[in-house]
Amino acid sequence: KWNVTIGKHDICDLNMRDCYLRSLHFSLTTLSTVGYGDISPVSELETIWENIVVLIGACFLAGLIGAFGAYLSECDKLGFNSFKEKLEKLR
Repeated sequence: KWNVTIGKHDICDLNMRDCYLRSLHFSLTTLSTVGYGDISPVSELETIWENIVVLIGACFLAGLIGAFGAYLSECDKLGFNSFKEKLEKLR
């Protein structure tokens, strides 16, 4: 929460677990490029839930991109896979 009197957040003054949880939240949100948006978690449980959702979404997106890359690699007619197929036919 923003403390108007001292002009800074007082999240780390309460306990260190909340401080580390909030810092993990900001790191994950920034690195996953989800963005902070208009709705942000307020409680500890909401922060944990958002971190889990962001990690699941990032894993899903990584799997989708990997599967698409594998599909394009298999469908390659002119590149390295084509070269391997031609070598196999010669043997």
